[in-house]
Amino acid sequence: MIYTSGTTGRPKGARKERPTPEQAAFLDKMYEIAFGLRAGEPIVALINGPMYHSVPGLYARIAVRFSATLILQTRFDPEEAAI
Repeated sequence: MIYTSGTTGRPKGARKERPTPEQAAFLDKMYEIAFGLRAGEPIVALINGPMYHSVPGLYARIAVRFSATLILQTRFDPEEAAI
């Protein structure tokens, strides 16, 4: 269940159906192109944006789908990010 922001009314839950196998394969290919992720390659993903925003949350979910190691920062720290 995802939740809407409530920009045109009160926030509410919205059910999202699972993609078909064909849709999932298309989405995986799109994610590879858009985010540079490759299935089967070792991935370490640094997430330092707020998880309640759409892009950091989406990237984190996609990275997990591609079996990435996630590093979550509560706030951006350039020294820690360089490790």
